[in-house]
Amino acid sequence: MNRYLAMGLILAVSVAGCGQGGAGLPVIVGPEGYQPIRPQSAGKVLIELPDDGRFAIHDKRSSQNPGPNGTAASSADARADGTASCKASASQGGTASSAFIVGAALHNDSDQPLQVSVTCEVEYEYAVQTTALSGGRETTGQVSFVLEAREQTTGKLLCQHPVATLSGYENDFSRTDQQRMQFVAEVSPNARWQVVLQGSADVKTSQTGQADVWLQVDRCRMIVKPLAAPASQPRVER
Repeated sequence: MNRYLAMGLILAVSVAGCGQGGAGLPVIVGPEGYQPIRPQSAGKVLIELPDDGRFAIHDKRSSQNPGPNGTAASSADARADGTASCKASASQGGTASSAFIVGAALHNDSDQPLQVSVTCEVEYEYAVQTTALSGGRETTGQVSFVLEAREQTTGKLLCQHPVATLSGYENDFSRTDQQRMQFVAEVSPNARWQVVLQGSADVKTSQTGQADVWLQVDRCRMIVKPLAAPASQPRVER
């Protein structure tokens, strides 16, 4: 299809930069679930997941509402090895949504600020398919995929980076991609902090519409190193 923009498709992939954003799934991790790390010589790996252990954060949710005459279905998965998926489909007035979150729970186990370099490698695929005989703009599908790092102790946002966002109406689009994202941040003394990937899939349909969307993470790898450098914006390699 060559009418993506004309038909309302918005595609934003690999937009570098950290900034404020909306909250995703609530993440509840007990103090014992945080991996302690301490300052070491610059460049030495503090932790590498999933090689050094499981991703402590892996949660999911889904909901659907077929309405009086429609259909709706949704599902989500999130695993300790970093793989995840979310799917949503609906027709004839139905709505559905699903989401996942996977990531690391870490603890700066020292009385000093910790400068860290975080690398996240991810391989993923996603799609949005929507059709409608009438009321086309009322039938929409959306996929969102975000990398976020935040101190849980203070609420300080260390980084938020859109990996991929796809939304629109009357379109048929799918893509397989991979990214290697890096950012540097300063973690407060004794702070517990998280680095997570959050994905979501949402659909809404008219009485004559149908929509199917999905996002799947096939591989995720996170590496945290100490780095004596000022905090920076993320760098993305494709």
